[in-house]
Amino acid sequence: NGTFIVRDNQVKKGYKIHLAVNQKDGLAETVLTTVATCHESYFLEKTLEKVEGNISAVIADKGYASNVRKKEFRQKGIYCGVLEKRWRNQRPLSKKQIKKNKILSKVRAPIERVFAVIKKHYGFSKVRYFGLEKNASHVWHVLTAYNLQLMALRSLKAESIPIQLNPRVDCVFSTV
Repeated sequence: NGTFIVRDNQVKKGYKIHLAVNQKDGLAETVLTTVATCHESYFLEKTLEKVEGNISAVIADKGYASNVRKKEFRQKGIYCGVLEKRWRNQRPLSKKQIKKNKILSKVRAPIERVFAVIKKHYGFSKVRYFGLEKNASHVWHVLTAYNLQLMALRSLKAESIPIQLNPRVDCVFSTV
């Protein structure tokens, strides 16, 4: 099922992970796994539909940029924090847009941290299975382990128990 894309002049096969992270606690809330050839902008709404509770702001990278989407979010009373993107045949971004992108990039850091941790500590730089369904299940298990580890580390920190700064946890999951 995984499809081929060309990125950085290299052919890669794989999947994309669309992730919603709670800004308050950094926990992964929802995840949607798709084949790599699908453009990410099509899956923002599908990912947000899975989020429980009220959404006050959406902070996303340039791949999700759309003027129509901005209008829809404003009508719903949701702050649209999608990074500004230079469109084809458009002038370079203004200083105001560049400054806004830098601020929003700092807000997006917890989301990127999730990706960094699951790639570095959970060895998720390559998929292990054939098929979208199996890999989507594996992504869900890895993010569940990430959330459990994050909550455990926070509870230990709250109890003032000394912990490693960069713990490596190897998790093995089996599915039937």
